[in-house]
Amino acid sequence: MQRLTEQLVASVTVLETVSQGVFITVSQYATTAAFAAIAVLTVRDWLATRDMSRMYLALAIGSLAAVSILGQVGKVLGPAFASASAYVTITVFLVSGLALLLFRHAVIPLKPRTLRLVVGIVVATGLLEIAVQAIFGRTAPRPLQLVAAAAFVLVWSGCVGEPSVRLWFAARRRTVVQRARMRALSLGYLAIVALLLAAIFTASLAAQPAFQIGFALATIAIVPLLYAGFVPPAWLRRTWRQSEEDKFQQATRDIVLFAADPGALAQRSLEWAIRLTGADAGLFLSGARTILATQGLAADDVATLQAAAAGAGGRTVIPLGGIPPRSVMMARLHVNDAAIVLLGGPFTPVFGTDEEAWLQQYAAMVST
Repeated sequence: MQRLTEQLVASVTVLETVSQGVFITVSQYATTAAFAAIAVLTVRDWLATRDMSRMYLALAIGSLAAVSILGQVGKVLGPAFASASAYVTITVFLVSGLALLLFRHAVIPLKPRTLRLVVGIVVATGLLEIAVQAIFGRTAPRPLQLVAAAAFVLVWSGCVGEPSVRLWFAARRRTVVQRARMRALSLGYLAIVALLLAAIFTASLAAQPAFQIGFALATIAIVPLLYAGFVPPAWLRRTWRQSEEDKFQQATRDIVLFAADPGALAQRSLEWAIRLTGADAGLFLSGARTILATQGLAADDVATLQAAAAGAGGRTVIPLGGIPPRSVMMARLHVNDAAIVLLGGPFTPVFGTDEEAWLQQYAAMVST
């Protein structure tokens, strides 16, 4: 009887170990698949717009997905593949961090000297890691391993940490959907940094099943944040937008209230368009040159927006460049060749897709 009990206990222990291993493996594959899916959707959005800032975002998440895929393939093919692909993994991982910094530079420009310095540090860190891997492999002296690993993690963390914090604070002045996306993206990357640092400081516990399960769960929890930041689904954007529906209803009522006075309607419509989209300023055009209303525009900006509207063609978002970069968001009305033309900031092409849709819907209502 005692022997049977011991066998049952041993069997339960084996089953628990196998179950834990299966859970960890499945969660890792699921996380890799999720990263790859987010990367594909982000690349799709970039290909649709060819916007530079979207390109950097696609490169950032695409590189992270590539690192995750290489890690899973290495586990299947064994140490030989892992060693051979180490140089690629090092390079791609650093590129993922640098790409997010370049996105930050595209929307909130760094000083040229600062950008060159950071790029130099990233390149030097990559060369150090590759040199250690090429010369010593897994037999590098312990102090050298620690220095190389610390430099690698700290440089990557700095590349993504500073932009994440910047995005978080910049989100305060944005509309609700833009704010939610920017902060989800920030939290997702800051969570990755926290996981990396935790992995370093708790390396002695890495073999513990409970520790591995905790890390697997934490990694899975990051996926929804990145998904919401990079490519939020329509239902999630609608949920975020609920708090601004009252504004849209009030804007709709004003159309009826001021319909008899074209000048007042133009001014009121422009004010609501700016509030609904989070734009900085704008104008209401009737024809190519007649301005019915303006708000918050300098004289030079009026001419810039008129020129952008004249050359827009079928586009609704037109980048203007500059430092920091600005963009024009416009919606044409089906009356008198009129248009609402808004001056947006650097985040409009990336995070302003919902606001663009709102503007088109509102312009259609003003036209009726």
